[in-house]
Amino acid sequence: MVKVSDYFDFDWKKYRNLVDKTVSKKYFLDYSIGENNNQPIDSFYVSEKYKLLYIPISKNASTSIKNSLDFKPIYQVPKIKNKFDLEIPEYYLKYYKIFVITRDPRSRWISGFNQILSELNFALKDKKAKEIILELKSKKFIFDGHTLPQLSFIDYCFSPSKFDFELHLIKLDKNIDEKLSELCQESVKIKHNNSMIKDQLKIFNYNFCCKIYDDYCLKQKEFIDLYEQDFSIYKNSI
Repeated sequence: MVKVSDYFDFDWKKYRNLVDKTVSKKYFLDYSIGENNNQPIDSFYVSEKYKLLYIPISKNASTSIKNSLDFKPIYQVPKIKNKFDLEIPEYYLKYYKIFVITRDPRSRWISGFNQILSELNFALKDKKAKEIILELKSKKFIFDGHTLPQLSFIDYCFSPSKFDFELHLIKLDKNIDEKLSELCQESVKIKHNNSMIKDQLKIFNYNFCCKIYDDYCLKQKEFIDLYEQDFSIYKNSI
């Protein structure tokens, strides 16, 4: 468990600018919520039973956790037009335990990149995958929410300069059920779903995705800077 004001003490403006700079606008079409869209969005969920507030992060078992516990979405209209800029109400900050599930950034990015390839029906050895490779060479590493840095999901939900609250960082591993049970103070069981088993294209692309990550992404300063906080979050998770 960390204090947000202590842990996330870095240049937020620089971080947000780097995220904007490395988003593939060609593929991440819903990165902006739309200039005329004042519709509420759900960036966090609450459980009245367990007095928990959960900030879901894509590719971190978020669907499994939301489906396994009694979470309900809290909808808010962004404070700043055309931006994912929400705010956890002070009531929840005061009376609820706030947590996120973190994942090893390497496996998460590889899995997220693999997923968008599957959704686009791209096999990396085929010519039609050339455009997405060109995006990578243009230092565009964020293709959708599954490759968006984990910190960004947290960033959407609070203003770093305003709030000082405790955040539980829970590592996604084989002990996730036990850790969530401790948080809930009651035995819980997460119903896991592995889409890789059903998707032959993901299986085919997996080793290529690993090679791209290890041989290319890790050699790019922008990539390292972009996900630096994710590695720190994961390292400090229980």
